[in-house]
Amino acid sequence: MSIYRPGNSKIFVMDFMFHGQRIRESTGMSSVTRAREVFTKRKRELSDGAAGIKKQQAPRLLSVAAKEGLELKKSKWSTRMQSIAHYALGHLLPVTGKRLLVDIDARDITRYQKVRLAEGASNRTEGVEYTVAALSGSVQ
Repeated sequence: MSIYRPGNSKIFVMDFMFHGQRIRESTGMSSVTRAREVFTKRKRELSDGAAGIKKQQAPRLLSVAAKEGLELKKSKWSTRMQSIAHYALGHLLPVTGKRLLVDIDARDITRYQKVRLAEGASNRTEGVEYTVAALSGSVQ
């Protein structure tokens, strides 16, 4: 373990070896106590990554996740599929877009499907809307 302040710097730097690789990064801290905390956290992150433990993502809104998902799928989807996805999300997002992904469950999907069918959408249409949301990585 090596935490030091180079030259006239007020910020501490951590310098250590991990799996034969030298890691040298700024802690961004001017307090040695906080620098040690940053160092400990960084080593834990590296160890977790090497062990295959994935970092848990923060909860996201459906609208944000849908937008990111569509961007990721854009290169793989045809122009027609992109158009279908945008159309489908146009119906889905006003109803569920302001909710967190972790808060959306099967009952919400069923309720949404019933509303869409009552509006006159075909079974296929409301199914496609949910499928597009799922494919875009929006619905877990």
